[in-house]
Amino acid sequence: MGNLCSKSDHEFTGPEGQTREEELLDTIILPRPALTKLNFLHKFEQKFNILQHIQLTDFMNALNNLKFEDNANSRINRILKFQNFMLCKDEWMKFAEYKILNFPTMPSLPGNTRSLLLGYFDDLFDHLLKNYNYFNEASDLVVPKAIFVAYGFNHCALKISQKINIFINMFVNFENEIEFNNNIYVFLYCVILLAFDIPIIYLLKYAMPENIHEDYGVNSTNDYMFLQDVDLREKYFREYFVSEIKFIFGEGETKKYKKEEFKAFLTDVSDKGGYWLLDNNLIRSRIEKYLK
Repeated sequence: MGNLCSKSDHEFTGPEGQTREEELLDTIILPRPALTKLNFLHKFEQKFNILQHIQLTDFMNALNNLKFEDNANSRINRILKFQNFMLCKDEWMKFAEYKILNFPTMPSLPGNTRSLLLGYFDDLFDHLLKNYNYFNEASDLVVPKAIFVAYGFNHCALKISQKINIFINMFVNFENEIEFNNNIYVFLYCVILLAFDIPIIYLLKYAMPENIHEDYGVNSTNDYMFLQDVDLREKYFREYFVSEIKFIFGEGETKKYKKEEFKAFLTDVSDKGGYWLLDNNLIRSRIEKYLK
């Protein structure tokens, strides 16, 4: 992956000191699609997505500065660089419990909500690990920190300038171009997976008719039971994802973008633009076209 840090090796820039260009990017109004079959995912996200209270740069800075205490070796603090560090499940769960759930901007959470969220974070790690291993033909027990950015990307508070700068800095190559490669493939796959498949799997696994609205904001289990078939859901997802990769990088995945070209692509809200990558509901509105 490219250089994730545009300012230093340890810090991602936030809202302070924004350039005029970044301020203009944040004035872009993304379309708000009217979802039909997948509106339950929007309701679930409104109720259950706590990253909406955290800026993406703050999420990444917290992830970048993880410090853990190892009881077996007295006190060991590790300030970890972002690009090459891997997280095991125990480290991710500590980060989720002690950092995300206790973030300064986080509202007070009821005890049952905290336990439900920890269950979600536990499953989230398993799904990201599974897909990371699949695409890299590996059998690791750890996930790169950069993959967790796929989770924060469309779940953290909407700040278009942060998303665009981070995306470009993650994937720009030494020729200052964005081109198709395995890293960007896995990242985009996980971004879309997190907008569609992972929350459905979670609801199918944990939600009960008597508490689904109170706990998850969804009206009824009937809203998503048409997607309970794993093979059928995967068929819809893969057809959609392959079409989007071709849309971005061309039929043979050979299309390259200069940094400014890709920035223009992400902010283009026409039928030729990639603005839909910046919002989960926009992704879902495009997936709906593949649902029979």
